[in-house]
Amino acid sequence: MKKLRTFFALLTAASIFTSCAGGETAETVGTDPVETDTTTVETEDIYTDLPTGDFGGEELVFANETESSNWAILLLDAETINGEVMNDAVYNRNRLVEDRLNIRIRCESFDNSYQFRDTVSRNVLSGDDPYDVYDLNANLSAPLILDGNFIPIGELSLDIDKPWWNKTVMDSLTYNGKTYSLAGDISIMLWEASLCFMFNRTMSDNLGLDDHYDLVREGRWTLDAANETMKMAANDVNSDGIADVGDDYGLTANLRLMSYLMIASGETITGVDEEGLPYFDGLTPRMSDVFDKIYSYFFDTNDVFISERVKFTDTSKNWHSIFIDGQALYFFEPIGSNMELRDSPFEFGFLPLPKYDEEQEDYITPIIHFAHTMHITTARGADEMLSAALENLAAESYRTIRPAYFDSIIEGKRVQDDDTIEMFDIIFENRVMNPACIYDWGKITTIINNCGQTRDPNVASAIAEALPAIKASIQETIDFYSE
Repeated sequence: MKKLRTFFALLTAASIFTSCAGGETAETVGTDPVETDTTTVETEDIYTDLPTGDFGGEELVFANETESSNWAILLLDAETINGEVMNDAVYNRNRLVEDRLNIRIRCESFDNSYQFRDTVSRNVLSGDDPYDVYDLNANLSAPLILDGNFIPIGELSLDIDKPWWNKTVMDSLTYNGKTYSLAGDISIMLWEASLCFMFNRTMSDNLGLDDHYDLVREGRWTLDAANETMKMAANDVNSDGIADVGDDYGLTANLRLMSYLMIASGETITGVDEEGLPYFDGLTPRMSDVFDKIYSYFFDTNDVFISERVKFTDTSKNWHSIFIDGQALYFFEPIGSNMELRDSPFEFGFLPLPKYDEEQEDYITPIIHFAHTMHITTARGADEMLSAALENLAAESYRTIRPAYFDSIIEGKRVQDDDTIEMFDIIFENRVMNPACIYDWGKITTIINNCGQTRDPNVASAIAEALPAIKASIQETIDFYSE
């Protein structure tokens, strides 16, 4: 709890500094002082060296998915103030940077992400790109990277070590010292896309379960612990002997649960060699052990509702509605999906994904593979305006958008007590974006997930059969990054 509360106070203090980039004081939407217990907060003006310039009214255009997402906040621009915290924070940020650099910012949205992807290829082929920055699903951007559509981020004049850039994510997508994906606070989607277990606290209390938050604090929130509680929650309510929409479940999820629980258990699936390039030589003994445990607890059972596996005649039910209707103890989804729970009739909370065992030191939070990263095409290229605008937008996001999100969205709309704030602290502490899930070389993660879906425990055989295709696909990535 102290980390996030200290973070709020740090951002509040930092926001009062006057920027040397033009003398104006940044907006402080959502940055009211927050209690920090006995923690001493020291601040420094990290904004003094932001790039400046007068770019004569030049336009900066973002391309993005439609902003009407039902699970994540994608907003990159706002037309006017409307009283909504995030809308107003984004509006104020953009207008401030516009005035500072004498530019104009706007965003064009695409309703279909695949249409969005195809637009990149067409614009690069034409040699004339009307968009400066593409905020694109990471898994859709991967093949576009390998086709040579984007410039390396190193061509931009950015200070990647500043806290408003997500260096952990960019490092995980870096091979041979090159990355083509920009990640930072310009968009808050990477926070929204962090995977977790939401849980029904009312059901937990009614079952007399141990305090989940104590399990997390004490390092006892493991696959074994989750298995025990799921068995206690699962119930054949209508006594018909089959798993159906009338029953209660320990967990509701989709088949991606398998690969992401493996990552949360400390597996990276693929590796990086000494030259900084990806490799995969087959399942390791530990990887097989991790798969077997997850398979036994979460897939080879009727205690868990896996959406792609269970085909019910009642199409009004899915893995979301099962949880929303109070029929499951846990719900596996990105944090942003809890927007659906705002009017929930039961109390709910948030947990990191369980560790493999108590020997595992940290809770690991995967970021889902279709989270957005930003890209600049070779047709657009890098220049001074683009670099200055991105650095200033990211910095002002760190100064105002982040605290607005955490203070008003996380604390205000989705969190029901201080203990849950502490859980967010743990969830956000060790977030990773896994390239095996993004590139899915030779369908490697698809194969692993499908073994769970079809209740096939022979993952080693499935991977061995696909190994030539997996290696050939990885070799294409190696060839591109070795150029």
